[in-house]
Amino acid sequence: MLLELARSRKILFFGGKGGVGKTTLSAATAMARANEGGKVLLVSTDPAHNLGHLFDRKIGSKPVRLAAGLDGLELDPAETVKLHMEEITNSLHRLMPIQLRSEVDKHMALSKDAPGMQEAAILERIAEVEGIATLVPGRIAKANSSAPRLRLTVSVPTDTGFKMIARLGTQAQEVFAVTDLEQETLEAA
Repeated sequence: MLLELARSRKILFFGGKGGVGKTTLSAATAMARANEGGKVLLVSTDPAHNLGHLFDRKIGSKPVRLAAGLDGLELDPAETVKLHMEEITNSLHRLMPIQLRSEVDKHMALSKDAPGMQEAAILERIAEVEGIATLVPGRIAKANSSAPRLRLTVSVPTDTGFKMIARLGTQAQEVFAVTDLEQETLEAA
């Protein structure tokens, strides 16, 4: 059943509490898809970096070949947020008058721990997937119900792609995807 799901999706998220088998199950699924001839990128956002232990090799922030058709990548959430914040800060510094740089820096320091920042930074890295030009985080809000794992739902089309809703826990965030992909392709991802 899981392999059928993996065959029909471009992106799968494995989530849950510690010790439930996320790394083992995601790695086994990725290996099975690669053995079937699929091209798979296995990404871990676990700070413990267990993929490297599982495949008995160093895996870092750049894709590493693990087997035929299977590459691995370990994203450190804290480092991903740090790089994301640096990119945003640099962009704002270029846009704002030089005398406002200290205000930009204060705002960015407060934003670092804002709800959804880690998810936004990781989504930005996911935006590097072929076919998606960029993801732009939008408004963050509290949701009425809880989503136990990160969920992306296509909401409405825009002139350049789609508005989507990213949900994790009780946080919901608008995400605007600039893409040429069809809505059905995004919904299946």
